[in-house]
Formats: sequence, structure tokens, C-alpha cells
Amino acid sequence: MDLKALIGQFFDEKGNIALPPHLTLAGLAEHVYAAEQQAGIPDRPVMRQWVYTDNPEGTPRDITRSQVNTRIKAIAARLMQVGKPGDRVAILAGNSPEYILGFMAGMYAGQVPIPLYDPNEPGHEDHLRAVLYDSGATTVLTNKKGASAVRAYFADVPSAERPRVIAVDALPDTLAASWVAGQVEGDVDTSDHVSFLQYTSGSTRNPAGVMITNEALVTDVLQINDAVKFETPMRIPTWLPLHHDMGMIVAMLGVVLGQEIEIFAPRDFIQQPKRWVERLSRRDDDLADIHVYTVIPNFALDLAARYAAPESADQYDFSAVECII
Repeated sequence: MDLKALIGQFFDEKGNIALPPHLTLAGLAEHVYAAEQQAGIPDRPVMRQWVYTDNPEGTPRDITRSQVNTRIKAIAARLMQVGKPGDRVAILAGNSPEYILGFMAGMYAGQVPIPLYDPNEPGHEDHLRAVLYDSGATTVLTNKKGASAVRAYFADVPSAERPRVIAVDALPDTLAASWVAGQVEGDVDTSDHVSFLQYTSGSTRNPAGVMITNEALVTDVLQINDAVKFETPMRIPTWLPLHHDMGMIVAMLGVVLGQEIEIFAPRDFIQQPKRWVERLSRRDDDLADIHVYTVIPNFALDLAARYAAPESADQYDFSAVECII
């Protein structure tokens, strides 16, 4: 599949972005996936979570391209059963595939995801309460690891006022068959519809929700692709928190373009910065031509330089790393 040609159809002859008025990020993701299917591109792992709970060297958990698409549609189908287009859906989980899949599923269901925190991390109670009240979220997506903490958070809320809590990794894949494609396709102008809500940190005032429209989000993804000049196949290692707009947009890029994204938790990087360096330098024999992209704040480069410097310069191979932003 020629990814450049596929993306290029959304630019005019002068190189300006020209979007169909009905295009959403979910629609773009389905467009790319359908093109892959038609081109006969084989299934392959596109999402890898590194888990350091029991193994300090990390245990990989891989999810294939078809599994990602199926899981997104299964979650979206459940959201469509319990809600309606435009409903607000809060995402409360740690950095994990379930977070990304739930976020994308919200858009596949025509609803509005709100990226929030890991419910197992303390210190966010006031922010969460303010955001959930302001947004009017009717559903909370989490995973089995975070479900108990989410339900405990709402224990003092009257049952009639509690949002529905769904552990997305408890949903069966069979739900995907009932997903209705009309939520991401059609001729209705959805360019100014809200794609997701990004709330400010609330450090100096009450959290304020920024409404990111479909047009703004798709334009952002296309502009990033155009500016960076992505080459495929690509791999994107990241520990950025998924509740942050930078972390989520990086993750969405991987899902939409069907490329491999490697995720782990911010605390796993802080504890051992070499973990990120190791992910950057990873090579697979069957993907010798891989292009590695990453997005990172400056302080992370400083930590990596101070605490992950190898004794030998030959320990790591960064020849495939294309850009660090």
C-alpha cells in the first residue's frame, strides 16, 4: 500500500489540505484499514505494551492490526448500545492498549472521548470531579486493572447520578459485528463537530475543556505527517501519558496509519530512563528497514543522557531514529 498516495488525496495541487466535510479521524482510520485489506497487506503486530510489574527487563504484550480494529469496533458497539452520538465518554486508565482502543472507540461510536488519568494514581480527585461535572460524561471507559479504583471513586455518588463504568478488556470481540459504520461514514458535514475534549490541568483555575473539532484533529494529523515526512514501515516508542494531548495524538497516529506503536508508563521511564533508549535502539531481523520516530520533552533527553548512557558507544544503535521532537 502506498501510504503517501493514500494520504496525498487529502491535499490539493498546491499542497494545501483539502478535507471532505464529512471526514473524521475514525473515518480516516477506516479508510486506511480498508485500503490495507484491499491491497492484501498481511496481519502483523502494530501495538506493543511493555509491562515492568514482574520483570524489570519488561514483558511485551503484542496486539495485531486486525485485533486493534476488532477491539475498537467491539468497544464502539457497546458505547452505541448504552449511549448516543455526542455523549461524553471519559477515559480513566493507565498507559495501556485499552486506553488507546477506548479513546478511538469513542470516536468510532460518534461520541466524544475525554482523556483523563490513571485511576490508581492518587492526587487527581479534585481535577477529575471538576472535569466529570463540567463535561457531563455519561460513560467511563477503563480496563480491569483500573475498574475497582474507578468504581471506588464514584462510591459516594448517588447511583442515579453515576456514569456507566465499562472495563473495555472485559468486552467480547463478537460485539464488533454489531458496530454500525454509519458513525464514521456519510455525507453529513461533521467538520465542526467535537472530536474529543482536552481539559487543561487546572493548576491555576478550574479545568477548562478545549473542544477539538473533527476538522482540526484530522488537519493536525495530516500536518504532522506532511511536516515529518513519515517513512514506512515505522515504529513509535513512547511513554508519554495518554491523557496528555501530545501523548494521545502520537498514539492515534500509529493507529490511523497502521504502524507499530510501543507504549509503557511514564513512571517506568522515570524509574529507568534506559528503557526508552532500549526501545529506540531495538531492531528486528524481519524489519531491518524500520524507521523509528519518537516525541519527547526536553527533560527526558537530559534524563536519558545522564542515567542511560552506555559504557560502550556500541551498546545502542540509533541509526534508524528519524526524529525526536
